[in-house]
Amino acid sequence: MLSPFLAVIFLVLWLVKKRVILPRVGIVEFGAWRKKRTIRFNVVMFLVLTVAFVLRFLSKVKIESIPGWMHVAQFSLIFLAGFCIAAYFLNFTRLYVYGVLVALSPLIGELLNVYFKARHYGYPMTFGILAGLIIFTGLVLLVRFLQVHPMPIDQSSAGETSE
Repeated sequence: MLSPFLAVIFLVLWLVKKRVILPRVGIVEFGAWRKKRTIRFNVVMFLVLTVAFVLRFLSKVKIESIPGWMHVAQFSLIFLAGFCIAAYFLNFTRLYVYGVLVALSPLIGELLNVYFKARHYGYPMTFGILAGLIIFTGLVLLVRFLQVHPMPIDQSSAGETSE
């Protein structure tokens, strides 16, 4: 049921890249420094996700002895670590802010559940608001990009006039 929706999103992103972004900036080739840093990032993220998997497995084994909020805190720390590592290795400062917001979402959702009896631990509300903020930020950046980088004028049709 979700697959057609994801396919439409993928198609829209692909079309925006092909019809909007590529004509303005072309294809980008990263240098050796960026490629080496990306490989390091992939190795470190593999290690972090492996540790996260092991922690989740261990918490499932001894689930009776661990308070419920500890599972939420564990998820939050994994989110925060992942986003901060990505921000560092990709030199992408905005990911630090996203990481803090994503890490706070499960904790705030848990509080909404405990104090206000929010459905599904408040996760749809907290992650929905967060997704809206991230999408809004992306749209603002896209509009700025379009203003700074207008569509190049085709030289072959620039000399022709229509009468």
